[in-house]
Amino acid sequence: LETARAAAGDDASVVAVGLSTAGPIDPESGVYDHPPNLTGWHGKTMKPALEEALGLPLWISRDGNLAALAESRFGPHAGAQDLLYVTVSTGIGGGIIANGQMATGARGGAGEVGHVTVLPGGPTCGTGCDGCVEAIASGTALAARARKRIDDGEPSAMLDMVDRDASKITSRTVFEAAAAGDALANDVLDIGIRHLGIALGGLLNVFDPEVLVLGGGVAHALEPYWSR
Repeated sequence: LETARAAAGDDASVVAVGLSTAGPIDPESGVYDHPPNLTGWHGKTMKPALEEALGLPLWISRDGNLAALAESRFGPHAGAQDLLYVTVSTGIGGGIIANGQMATGARGGAGEVGHVTVLPGGPTCGTGCDGCVEAIASGTALAARARKRIDDGEPSAMLDMVDRDASKITSRTVFEAAAAGDALANDVLDIGIRHLGIALGGLLNVFDPEVLVLGGGVAHALEPYWSR
């Protein structure tokens, strides 16, 4: 808050605070609704405590929503009226700008693109969605698939990278092994990329955005593999 006030200068004042957070979350009450990547936060809210501590009204939205809004206001895509933002990281989420406005849906859930089904009967994500793209192409899913296949007996240099303890394999391990030519790691990435592409293709057909922005650590790490 002190940084915001300093940036505003002597002739301006801070009138409200915006909070970007993982979801799902009710934007009005700030109450979390079974957030898969925020263990223990279901049914809880930090909004009243923060408003009291800051002495300012607090506006809360999912990180994907606010990332989409930021992309439409700043940087190379400033001014975009119809923009789709997808983040691929620990989980997969997103945000939608339609006709220059942030689309939030009836209950604040618009933009939860990670729960688009791409493989019926496939693995489930942290919220229990069956075969959704988050359960197949997120960083968490890539690491889980690699660990399972190694536990099932498939050979991989990834084991040597984690002192023969498959439980230590992360998405970073998968990417590093793939870059070094490991067959299992590359197959894990191929599966993730293929299903992420299916999800993105469907989203482009549904929303017809003028620009699609990909963000998140896994999305950036996947850049060398898009030609697959």
